Amino acid sequence: MTLSLPLGRSLVRWMDETDVSDMPVQRIGLSQMVPLEKVLPQLKRSRVEVQDVTDSELDAVRVKLEQAASVETAFDADTYLQVCKTRPLAQHCKAASWVVQQLFGGRIVYAKMPTGVAHYWNILPCGREVDVTAPQYEDVYEGNGRDPVVPFTHITLSGKSVNPRFKKLYKRYQEKAAQ
Repeated sequence: MTLSLPLGRSLVRWMDETDVSDMPVQRIGLSQMVPLEKVLPQLKRSRVEVQDVTDSELDAVRVKLEQAASVETAFDADTYLQVCKTRPLAQHCKAASWVVQQLFGGRIVYAKMPTGVAHYWNILPCGREVDVTAPQYEDVYEGNGRDPVVPFTHITLSGKSVNPRFKKLYKRYQEKAAQ
């Protein structure tokens, strides 16, 4: 399920304004998440107007992320080295999602791919779902680097600490974007 813009925008705003401490939180890996089915019944529609992000802006971010990605910023270095020439953002979905969140705001969402692999992407404050690392799945799905390839099932909660890989990717992204 891809969220409609009003629902996605409402979800981001609701998550930002709501104390979710009494909701059932699940740990998946090192992340704390709230299952989507627990959030939607409580979600109230909102009429917030937020600037959308254009396809050309997202494409530019993805290109700079591809240039910034490395074995040091990948989740699994061995897998990344096997595919990085054709899929430069493979093994970078959560790190790239964190960078996109720093640039545009919003929330990071999660789903388990049919292959069993965890995958992360973003819902921007405007309500748009964005998956800049989708092309890593182009052999199975048509990932264009903007749209998600599967529906999300969980919304990640902001953590107190940030993975050093994420910070390194963000720093490298900023250097590439400044060129």
